[in-house]
Amino acid sequence: MTEELSSYSDAPSPSVTRVLYTNKVVLTQRHVKNLMALAGLSVREDAGWFGAKYLPAVATGSHIDAIPYSRKCDGVVGALGATEAINVLEKVGVRTEEVSTRFGISCLESRLLAGSKELAEALKTTVVDGQNLKVEFEGNGGQVGAVLMPYNPTRPIQIRPEDPDAQTYVLESESIDTLGTVGNNEQHSDRTNLILIRTKIFVLFCFKDSRYIDEARRNTVIKKIQESANAIARKVKLTEFKIVNQDPPALSSKLVIKKMAEASTELNLSHKMMMISRAYHDSLFMARISPMGIIFIPCYKGYSHKPEEYSSPEDMANGVNVLSLTLAKLSLD
Repeated sequence: MTEELSSYSDAPSPSVTRVLYTNKVVLTQRHVKNLMALAGLSVREDAGWFGAKYLPAVATGSHIDAIPYSRKCDGVVGALGATEAINVLEKVGVRTEEVSTRFGISCLESRLLAGSKELAEALKTTVVDGQNLKVEFEGNGGQVGAVLMPYNPTRPIQIRPEDPDAQTYVLESESIDTLGTVGNNEQHSDRTNLILIRTKIFVLFCFKDSRYIDEARRNTVIKKIQESANAIARKVKLTEFKIVNQDPPALSSKLVIKKMAEASTELNLSHKMMMISRAYHDSLFMARISPMGIIFIPCYKGYSHKPEEYSSPEDMANGVNVLSLTLAKLSLD
C-alpha cells in the first residue's frame, strides 16, 4: 500500500512530495478513504464523533501529506497502519467506532483537535515548512556593481556575525540533543546580478535530552539568539524578529507505554521501552487532550524525511500488530 500511495507525488521517485490542499493530496485522501471503506469503516470529514459514551475512546493515525523530497513511509505507515490495525481487530471480533507544510505550522490538524488558542494567530503565517524562529533583513537593494559595499545595508559581512553566535549558543548548552539549523532562507530575488532588497531566515531548534525534556535550556538558547539578533538589528536594519512556534514538550503516557510493551512481549517482539522523539509529531498536541504514545519501527540507518528512508514490510507488519493489540488493551482499560 505504501508503494501505491508513493505514486501520488509532485517529486520524482523515490522522493515523495505532497503539499496540503494540492491535487496529489486530494487523490491520496480519496485512495485512503476507499481503503477505509473496504475495511468496513464509515468515513466522515466533519467534527461529528460517534461511539459508546460509557467506554473510553481510543484514537490512532498519522498524516498522509508529505514534506518535499521525503519518501513513501513518512506518515503513511501510521495512517495506513491505523486502517490495517482496524482490519486486524475486526477479524478477531473486536468492534470499533470511528472517531505542516502548507502554512509553516507543524501538525496543524492535531493542533486543531487539541483546541490550540494560538492557532488563529499562527495561521497568518503562510510560509512552507515548520520553522519556529523567523528573522527578516531588509535593505534598499539594487544592481551588483552599481552599489558600493559601504552603502549596501544587506551586505553579507554584516549579516554573517549571527551565524557563529547561534552555533556558539547551541554548543554552550552542553548537550548533543540541542540542535539549531537554518530551515529556510527566503530571498526576495534570485537574480545573480541584483542586491537583495529583503531576506528572511527561518531557524529551527530542537531541544531534547535522553534523560529528561529540558524546556528551560531551549528557552535560554532562544533568548540568547534573540538578544544577539537585536544587537545585529542596529547594524543591518533588522525589520522583524519573531518566534513562530515554541511549543512545550510532551511525555508519553506511562499506561500507553505499558500496554505497548505488553503487546510487544505477547507477540514475541523485542522492544525498547523509552525513546526520545526529536521531531515534531502530532502526538505532541494530542497529549494536551489525551494520554498518548508512539510506536517506532526500525528503519534503514534511522533515516526519516529523506529519499533514503526505508522500513521493511516485515517491520511495518510487526508495528501494525503491536498497534492492533495495544488498541484492544487500551479500549478495555
